[in-house]
Amino acid sequence: MELRDYQNEAVDKTREALANNKSALVVMATGLGKTVVMIDMIHKCLAKGGRAMLVAHRDELIRQPADRVVRSLGIKPGIEKAAEKAERHHKLVIASIQTLCSQTLDIKRWTKFDPKDFNLLLIDEAHHAISPSYREFIKYMQDGNPNIKLVGVTATPDRGDRLAMGSVFDVCSYDYNIKDGIDDGWLVPIKQSFVTVGTLDYSKVKTVAGDLCGVELAMILEEEKNLHGMVHPTLELAGDRQTIIFAGTVRQAKLISEIINRHKPGASAWVSGKTPEKERRDLLAQFASGSIQYVVNVQVLVEGFDAPPVGCVSMMTATKVRAKYTQCVGRGTRPTVHLPSDSSAMTRKEMIAQSNKPDLLVLDFKGNAGRHKLITTFDVLAGDTPDDIKQSAMQAVPDATPIDPMEEAERARAAAELSEEMEEAEQKRLIEQASIKMASKYVSRPIDPFSDSGFVPVQPKTVKEMPTIKQIEFLSKQGINCQGLTRKQAGSLTYQVMLRRKRGKPSFRQEAILREHGLDTDVTARQAKTMIQELADAGWKRTT
Repeated sequence: MELRDYQNEAVDKTREALANNKSALVVMATGLGKTVVMIDMIHKCLAKGGRAMLVAHRDELIRQPADRVVRSLGIKPGIEKAAEKAERHHKLVIASIQTLCSQTLDIKRWTKFDPKDFNLLLIDEAHHAISPSYREFIKYMQDGNPNIKLVGVTATPDRGDRLAMGSVFDVCSYDYNIKDGIDDGWLVPIKQSFVTVGTLDYSKVKTVAGDLCGVELAMILEEEKNLHGMVHPTLELAGDRQTIIFAGTVRQAKLISEIINRHKPGASAWVSGKTPEKERRDLLAQFASGSIQYVVNVQVLVEGFDAPPVGCVSMMTATKVRAKYTQCVGRGTRPTVHLPSDSSAMTRKEMIAQSNKPDLLVLDFKGNAGRHKLITTFDVLAGDTPDDIKQSAMQAVPDATPIDPMEEAERARAAAELSEEMEEAEQKRLIEQASIKMASKYVSRPIDPFSDSGFVPVQPKTVKEMPTIKQIEFLSKQGINCQGLTRKQAGSLTYQVMLRRKRGKPSFRQEAILREHGLDTDVTARQAKTMIQELADAGWKRTT
């Protein structure tokens, strides 16, 4: 089983952490291969003659790792769940926490396992490990075997959760979030569309345990006018994309599915926690195969559901909890194309861009939030941006227009910083005019912004030397980072881009991809496009 660089790093750093600690937490965004990391740790444990246990809280989180272990390691794990029972000869046990905590005559089922028989205990979706059931079971294992190593794996330990999880895990050994995955070309980029539904009004909903009150939220979400206000735009904007819809209540999920089927008969189905497991597996299999285009769910597909074809996530509910929202969005960030582990970030991004799923569309429905701060993709992808700047960026987006949250947040941040600096600069304008000297430290020949030769960025010293917003927007679309460039240098780059277009030469991005794969760059833009398409069709391997 071949691991990607960051997966190897996660395993190595966790093993280092466990050398001096009893437990460690691995944070890795949905779609980046948490299961692969866990299986590699299991493999290393078993290779040394040890025994391991993986514990999860959902059927999908048990079945999927079990299947992967069979395919990857060639061993059949013992399953401890309901009527299924693991035996002592099983080197790997995959167990349901509910089953382990069940009891007969006051005897917990977990007592069938001797903690001294195990070297490694893994907890999937480890943000649940702070619950009483998990904590009680972990205490049983650690009290019975002080040498057992505990590893938790999760995608979403927000700051508050992470502090609480410190009572279970000694250290966070590795952290690789959704933005990292997108920046490095392992996950598809996210496009956000905000749709205003005038009848949505959350202003009077109370906050209970950090999130919107479920009962009061249900009354709003189940209103007929609100349902239609969210369903119709979803049908229009999602197009033919496979779509997961997150609902707030079972009744809402059922009503959403019924409305969709009125417009597109047989296109939608819904699931909840009460849907029988076999029925749920069959339904999700139909969705994954494309037989059903829309699946509406209530807290079912938040964890443990892998379906790369998902191209749209429609949030027909609202939350103040970043972790919950991030889990929902993560259901659609997996690419549909195989990404070689030895490829560059630029190549991976181009492969995704030319695949049948170049991005994930996330639909959010705006109304009157009142005093509530509702979570959006801006909080997930631009979490370090001040709230006022994020709000400014969101308000500037036309209704139902797909945008890149990271780009919009960065643009709003740059505009705010520029405005502040320009105000200060105006006050000192007369003094600065006497001292400003425009340095032209650049080479007037074809510029290659992707290499170290031919261009030397010069950090601007004043506001007037900074690139304009239009320059930043234009060059960013060409894949050129304006950080460190002066306005004059940005202008020179802009001229070079336009000159290339006029002469029919490859763009900087095209030329960089051709050079990376050892191909001739002295070609036309049309030829470059054809060559890159041939590379993509050949699995990004040269055919000659």
